[in-house]
Amino acid sequence: MKNSEITEAFIETNKLHPTVQEIYTRSSDSYSRFKTLFLKKEHLINLQNANKVGILAEIKSIWFTKENSLFIYNYCTTTVEEINGFGHSILFVKIFTPTSGIFSKNINYCLFVLTKHEAIIYAIESDTNNIVYTDFSCKLLSQPCSLEVQKDKLFIGCTDGNVYSVIYKVVPLLGYKTMSLYTTSNFIARAVKTVFRRKYEEVHHLSVGKMYLAALNNNLSIFEFKNNLKSIKTFSLSKKYVSCQILEEEPLLVSCTEPNGNRDFFSFEGKVFSKEHCEFVKEGESMAVVSDTTKQVVLRKSNGISFLYLLAQNEDQLVNFKPDSPSENCEQINVDLGVKSIYLKNNTLIILSNNKIKEYEIFSYKKMLLNCRTEEIYSLHKNYGDLNFMIKYFELLADNENVYKIEAFCKNKNIKRFAFFCYLAQALKKIWTLNLCDIFKKSETLIYFNNLVKKFVNLENKVKMSNGFIDELAQTYYYCSFLNDYNIKYTETLEIILTKSNESFKRKTLKQLLKIFEKNKSIDSLLKTMNNMCPALFYIIVIKKRTVVVCLCQLINKSIAHLHFIFQINKFLN
Repeated sequence: MKNSEITEAFIETNKLHPTVQEIYTRSSDSYSRFKTLFLKKEHLINLQNANKVGILAEIKSIWFTKENSLFIYNYCTTTVEEINGFGHSILFVKIFTPTSGIFSKNINYCLFVLTKHEAIIYAIESDTNNIVYTDFSCKLLSQPCSLEVQKDKLFIGCTDGNVYSVIYKVVPLLGYKTMSLYTTSNFIARAVKTVFRRKYEEVHHLSVGKMYLAALNNNLSIFEFKNNLKSIKTFSLSKKYVSCQILEEEPLLVSCTEPNGNRDFFSFEGKVFSKEHCEFVKEGESMAVVSDTTKQVVLRKSNGISFLYLLAQNEDQLVNFKPDSPSENCEQINVDLGVKSIYLKNNTLIILSNNKIKEYEIFSYKKMLLNCRTEEIYSLHKNYGDLNFMIKYFELLADNENVYKIEAFCKNKNIKRFAFFCYLAQALKKIWTLNLCDIFKKSETLIYFNNLVKKFVNLENKVKMSNGFIDELAQTYYYCSFLNDYNIKYTETLEIILTKSNESFKRKTLKQLLKIFEKNKSIDSLLKTMNNMCPALFYIIVIKKRTVVVCLCQLINKSIAHLHFIFQINKFLN
């Protein structure tokens, strides 16, 4: 087997990590206290007379309402766009990515607006950020009290206790636009509640994952939305919760946050464990909670002071689990009293108050390593372990970062070499088993592969540790790109070409290239191209009747004229 080191690295990379539930239940209840928030930008604004406000980070804007008008203010260009014509007060505004094929290519995002009795979709032009009416609108069956989006999926929680899925589409051929609401609760069930005057339990919070939707009122309801919205589990709750968040879906794990910041965690079997907030919160102190899959922001107001807590899962527990280590990091900052809205997604935190908007970057673990003090780096090295810490080192080195602070922790040469190949394996994992033809057909994977080759070549120039693997990978990329230019088909993957015998692949593709270039009488051009792109990949000398056989004799040291003579003999024999 060729390149055995990369094969061993993939075995290490593909090891199963503990689930989020296992990490939380078996880790320490304490919190680490690393600094991860960095204030990037601050913009002055004025929202004194606004009724409702929110953040539209995707288009670097905020929205606010005055009476029944909606205003979109871009805080980078300081431009305002007003949208009129709403018959009722506006309750929610969110951005989502529309279903492909409904709008033109110029529309990357849409605006979803909920009033008390109506839902409306607007398109956002990508080049100008202008808001365009789309004719997608529908009446609501009940007043909305929560809204959540997941790419092109829209879900509304209402005061009647139901969750509604928004369905919008264009009728083929006719071009007619339709928009409707779907819920799992049927008309008879709603009528029974009305006749017997049963109290509705409004759905005050929603959380959406890739497969499941969690809805919170007096119960915690779990829905599946692969095709249509389908209720699959309901938990009766004995406590009051202000929010819920899907943390993991395979297996399912949902956290529910109490008004004091404490959390209970639920799986399909019921409540599995609880965790206290990182600070003691007195009864009656107001709390606001914003969450995504791996992070949670808690806003606490006490004695005229506002505190913001960022809770984030510790990555080191995922890759190097230790029962006595904390599963989460907690960071506290002081914020303005008049906080109106909070946006949290991936590594971005935006805080909107009456007179300013602050944009924070949440450091990834790589960024945190670059900004830590020496004693903090020592602590992270201990948590990650030698192997995973050195993988982070190579990630930073490949990104051309200054790694002098952490280089002192990477002295073991054997582990360092294995960590180097583990880094390569982690980066290649996305495309390792994909058909190479498919990689070059899709722009996303092609760009990824191209950038990866550049990064690997740059890294190899610094460390000289790949033992020829990166050179072979780069030449394979150039050769396959050349094959793609001439629309030559094959079924091999990077895994097959780089770790197993690839003579069949080279023989098959080279024969197809020869046919094309012999037809155009441009064999010299082919040889020059091959010698420049992949001199060590192909070896051509042994010739049998009607067949060009690939064998181990480098193009180097063989003149163009000599090779041309060989091809002429081959042509004569055929």
